[in-house]
Amino acid sequence: MNYREVSDRLVALGCNELLGGRARSHRKWFNPATEKAAVIPSVSLKPETVRRAVQPLVLGWQAFADAFRSGTTQAGGMLRRNDLVVN
Repeated sequence: MNYREVSDRLVALGCNELLGGRARSHRKWFNPATEKAAVIPSVSLKPETVRRAVQPLVLGWQAFADAFRSGTTQAGGMLRRNDLVVN
């Protein structure tokens, strides 16, 4: 899974990326619903790494895995099909 797919799913779940002046190898995300933040690496990620990174942000792994599973996502002003399935 790449960072774009992770960020699309986090946005769909209501999370916001926090902007900062640090190096961009990791990005900080905040979920206003849970009032928690997490740092997400901005590289290609293995499913277990994604699971551990987003755990503090979302209500459950299944909610994250289901985000955009069968629909389209908005990316850079264009709609694209997201066929990735994370189990």
